[in-house]
Amino acid sequence: MLHDAVRDALAGAAFELAMGPPPPGPAPGVTVLVMPARVEPGLWIEQLTRRPDASILLIEPRDCEAALVELRPERRYLGILDAPRIADAIRSASAWEARVTAAVTTK
Repeated sequence: MLHDAVRDALAGAAFELAMGPPPPGPAPGVTVLVMPARVEPGLWIEQLTRRPDASILLIEPRDCEAALVELRPERRYLGILDAPRIADAIRSASAWEARVTAAVTTK
């Protein structure tokens, strides 16, 4: 159900939607994993450990509240999402290189 909602929200947008877990290691561009918000935190922490370049969009299927989790800078609460805001949330994900550069320059 969550996959269908995200797929419909991204129809016609410039995103590639893949099924299943991402392969290990960094990918070019921005990788956003969409997961239900009720999943055990250990699961998305494990995904960030395997793919520190990825951003994770956690969506609560019942009311569409969401948060975007990145290894750097943090977890951002996104409020209640509709189809256009799901695409905007994915667009707001930072590229890994930009996050690392920001971390180095702020020290």
